[in-house]
Amino acid sequence: PTIAACRKIQFSLMNSLKNELDKMVKDQIITEVTKPTKIVNPITLVKKPNSNRIRICLDPQTLNKYLCREHYKLPTFDDITSNMVGSKYFTTLDAHKGFWQIPLTENASILTTFATPYGRYRFLRLPFGLTNSPEIFHKIYSKIFEDIAGT
Repeated sequence: PTIAACRKIQFSLMNSLKNELDKMVKDQIITEVTKPTKIVNPITLVKKPNSNRIRICLDPQTLNKYLCREHYKLPTFDDITSNMVGSKYFTTLDAHKGFWQIPLTENASILTTFATPYGRYRFLRLPFGLTNSPEIFHKIYSKIFEDIAGT
């Protein structure tokens, strides 16, 4: 068990942090934690460019040491481009906040608990920063498009 203390937050970012937490709760990305947990992760705040908003970044360095990696190999650039040989049409998709489209199990959610000056919260959706988030995301989205040639 690792209980990280809340990191010091710049006073000038406190309102932005509260607003972002409230928005994430409203959007059901996170939820408040009122019971004790065996793990609490720190967070880092990143100011979004050309905006007054911030991004809340989970910092699960300790948790990542204990996570089991997915047995799913992410494709390389060569893997992707070789599938495109002979294709006539190309498109791109933006999976807006794609990781957040993937719900966590209750047990996984508890492991993402993090501390803020406004209390503890946990992710209900797949957060950025977990060592296996990219594999989980790509595995699920590959399954969606598996029957489409060249994807």
